Amino acid sequence: MKATLLIFPRAEAEMLELPWRDLNHIMETLEFLCDFPRGAQTAGLEDAPEIRRAVSGNYLLYYRYNDESEEILLYTVRHGRRRPPELSEILPE
Repeated sequence: MKATLLIFPRAEAEMLELPWRDLNHIMETLEFLCDFPRGAQTAGLEDAPEIRRAVSGNYLLYYRYNDESEEILLYTVRHGRRRPPELSEILPE
């Protein structure tokens, strides 16, 4: 069964600022993740081991997969050259 994708406002705002080519690639990655929600490595955050980080071209997608609701929660999209985010920059307030 395909997972449902929920995009948080921060991630949506970040995606709206991207060039079309990059956004298209990210959408393809998200489509893959809906089919294989555990298809990315964990982000290595001590306080949130359930957060995963998917690579999409030059961008990193930080998300969590909820097993019970079968939802992918996309929190943030960051360029790979930026410093790794703090947990407070990933999770919604």
